[in-house]
Amino acid sequence: MSAPNFPAIPSVSTLLRVLKTPAMKRFSQNFLLDTNLTDKFVKSAGQITGAHVIEIGPGPGSLTRSILKAGPKSLTVIEKDRRMIQFVEILRDVAPCPLKIIHADVLTMNHDDLLAEIKATEETMRNSTPPLNDPDTPTLPSPPPLKLISNLPFNISTPLFFDLLRDLSLKRGLFGGPFPVDMTLAFQAEVAYRLLAAPNSSERGRLSVTAQHYCDFAIRLLLPGRVFTPPPEVDAAVVHFTPRVPPAQPSFDILSNTARALFSGRRKQIHNNIRQVLGPNRFVLQFLVDLGIDPTRRAESLTGAEVAKIAVALEELGPTLTWPAADSRGLEKLPGLRALTDNDRILTIPDHRRRREETQPQ
Repeated sequence: MSAPNFPAIPSVSTLLRVLKTPAMKRFSQNFLLDTNLTDKFVKSAGQITGAHVIEIGPGPGSLTRSILKAGPKSLTVIEKDRRMIQFVEILRDVAPCPLKIIHADVLTMNHDDLLAEIKATEETMRNSTPPLNDPDTPTLPSPPPLKLISNLPFNISTPLFFDLLRDLSLKRGLFGGPFPVDMTLAFQAEVAYRLLAAPNSSERGRLSVTAQHYCDFAIRLLLPGRVFTPPPEVDAAVVHFTPRVPPAQPSFDILSNTARALFSGRRKQIHNNIRQVLGPNRFVLQFLVDLGIDPTRRAESLTGAEVAKIAVALEELGPTLTWPAADSRGLEKLPGLRALTDNDRILTIPDHRRRREETQPQ
């Protein structure tokens, strides 16, 4: 397939001006319009050619154009803001592959249905392609990769990421097969560094432990806030995730709740944090000693394997546990999901513009 003739259509900047469609705060929109940067963003996702790609929040389509130039087998975009649909519709006429546009909120849509759409596209394209193998010895081709790529709105990045990890743990949604999946997502720089936080780091928390349990990942690209339109007061980082095969135990919810409990009192010794789960009449100290874990340690010193060991032991105790309160999406209001304060500020990339009160763009 040849690359789409994008010079034949107006630039994204021109379309934004002509169509009078500015970024909106309610959608946490910060557009990345520099073609060199969107190309680098897509390059950080690895080999796109021949892969099915899903883009969340295409906005005016600048990253979408770079994805299409990379030669995917198909592209599905999910956009909540109805105003932005017209920008992607313009690209559909020049796209070198099937381009499906879904107007929906990715946080509430059914990801199983999304996978079914990709399967249907793959089946249609496979049936329309003449087989290359010997008809006497037919072989089924391997499923192509499925790549999730997104310049995520900052206000949904962490909730969506936890939703994806839960689906991964349950082998459902996009992870329900048959496609090998990887993800390339942009986060606030602070969130990206919290994802990577190692044991004994003050930034380590539920986000770090859970992400590292289910994925291998690395920061591929750093984006200063000034390159976005409008520029947020924080920088961004593009992180590439390769999911691991999820273990049977602990379940996602038990691991997540265990990490939430452990980090609910960051300066407390872990036996005090686990006590709220086991209850005052349980032998908490002995519970941890039997696992080979010093009860006087603090949560940030625990390795991922140790947190998982505690989670498995709690899971085996059954439903008589009391977990710390979570919000309506099951996310704790703790470091890793709240705005950073001076007490848990992290080291960030050079020239990072720090905010003292709030890290979300306004």
